[in-house]
Amino acid sequence: MGVSPLSRPKSKRRLGVAGAAVALLIALGGVATPAAAADGRADSPYWGHRPYPPMAVYPPPPPGYYPPPAPRYNPREAAACDNSGLVAGAMVGAAAGGILAAQASRGAYDNTGATLFGILAGAVIGGAIGQSADQASGCR
Repeated sequence: MGVSPLSRPKSKRRLGVAGAAVALLIALGGVATPAAAADGRADSPYWGHRPYPPMAVYPPPPPGYYPPPAPRYNPREAAACDNSGLVAGAMVGAAAGGILAAQASRGAYDNTGATLFGILAGAVIGGAIGQSADQASGCR
């Protein structure tokens, strides 16, 4: 008995390549035709080319259509309004309050509570004074 021509490996490979080529030609067959319905003219030099529509002139948008512009960043204003008066006042008040409370307490060895109370009270009072100084200079 003879060997079938399709049982040979080269024949199967050639048949597969030929089938792939036919499938590719069928798939790309619709791409190469000019798109006459797209632009309405069959004699267009560019298939798929559409002329630009006429330019339309639109009226300006109504007032309030666009949001207001963002405020500009001013580094001097940002540096001036960073609550530095509050922080500086609290630090100076805490130092002064601690020193005054330590000096005003009665015992020579047991003045820890008075010193801590003086630090906290001085920080609160100094912070309030620093905050009012910041508000007086125009910061909120």
